Amino acid sequence: MLAKAYFESGEVQKATAEISNYLRANPNDIEAIVLLAKLLMLNQNSISQAISMLERLVAKGVQDFDVFKTLANAYYAIDNIKSSLSSIVSALNIYRYDAEALRLYSKLKAISGEVE
Repeated sequence: MLAKAYFESGEVQKATAEISNYLRANPNDIEAIVLLAKLLMLNQNSISQAISMLERLVAKGVQDFDVFKTLANAYYAIDNIKSSLSSIVSALNIYRYDAEALRLYSKLKAISGEVE
């Protein structure tokens, strides 16, 4: 996906334009929706929009590691620790070996004061 290449090279505007065009033709592509959410999260004013997109996927029953992990990061970005922790737990229930997700989980547990 060209948008992903743009995103990874830091060309945010090109990535956003490319992914927006792609999603017009493929509105149910989960990977593309997650990428758009990540792009939106780069702008503090658009994080709630990213959360809404991801929550719609969850409400439809999507059980995808990247959806939950990105949602956890979005909630963390707005200091919603409880929702972030819930989302990262859902991600880890799908795939428990992701180092970044495990770090976020540990950080959230420490912030929330929960003990394992």
